[in-house]
Amino acid sequence: MVKTYKVSHTAFNYIAKAYSLRFEVDNKVIAFSGDTAACEGVELACMGADLFACDTSFPKEMNTRIHLNTIEIGIISKRGNVKKLLLYHFYPQYDQDTLVSEVRENYKSEIVKAVDLDTIEL
Repeated sequence: MVKTYKVSHTAFNYIAKAYSLRFEVDNKVIAFSGDTAACEGVELACMGADLFACDTSFPKEMNTRIHLNTIEIGIISKRGNVKKLLLYHFYPQYDQDTLVSEVRENYKSEIVKAVDLDTIEL
C-alpha cells in the first residue's frame, strides 16, 4: 500500500503541491520526505518507519519554508520512532559529515548517508 501526505514546500515564492510518501509492504514501512519544511504531513508519513529517506538540504541554523534543517530531521525522526534514517538531497555548499552530525544531536538510531545506486537493507 502507498499513502501520500500533503507537506509544506515553498519554491520561488510559490506554494508547491508537495507530498511525503509512505510505502507499507510485508510488515515493513518505507517513508520518503520529498521536499518539505517541518509539518504534520512528513511526521505522519515517517511514524514508525523501518526506513525514512529524508531530504537533508540545510544545516541546523537555516530555518526555511523550503526544506527541513538537520535539527528538525533529528526531532521528527526521533518523535516518529524511525528505525533507520537515510539522508539524501545534500546541497554541495554544506559538508555532508557535518549535516549528519547535526542530525545525530537529536536522533540516536542508525543513520545512513545516501550514495547514488546504493542498496539499503532493512
